[in-house]
Amino acid sequence: MESNKIRIPDKLTPPIKFAEVQPQLYRGAYPRPVNYRYLETLQLKTMVALLPQPVTLESDASLFSFCTKNQINLIHVECDGKTKDKGKKRGIPIDHDSVIRVLEILLDKQHNPIFIFCNNGGQITSLIVACLRKLGFWNSVSIFNEFVNYSSTVNHNDRYFIE
Repeated sequence: MESNKIRIPDKLTPPIKFAEVQPQLYRGAYPRPVNYRYLETLQLKTMVALLPQPVTLESDASLFSFCTKNQINLIHVECDGKTKDKGKKRGIPIDHDSVIRVLEILLDKQHNPIFIFCNNGGQITSLIVACLRKLGFWNSVSIFNEFVNYSSTVNHNDRYFIE
């Protein structure tokens, strides 16, 4: 007698603060193993890691192996991890040259689809997306409204950097 069991597929869990920025471009927090199955559905060609240190076999074998297995180009862009101050005193954890480098990657379609991430999917990733929006001629109010959806606040330093 044949069983009539229904197989329920494994969950698809996106990274924290995940969103589609535009077609073929996604943002979020540092991906964990629970997110890999979801990320596989995006058929990514590139991941841009906005982190103090690169993702290596030694620092995170799981993510490094995931990228290798799925032939994802993992690009590291160094960012300052020392931005623990909140509110008005919070500094900018990425310099202009690094932002330009990331924007060049994002605007080059050979890298699509792309997932950009920082540790928590907040300030650093939001700064990159805000600069991309600025290039797309979004108005400042719309840019800052999107920014605060992923970061706790948009302070004076953030605004000045984006402008």
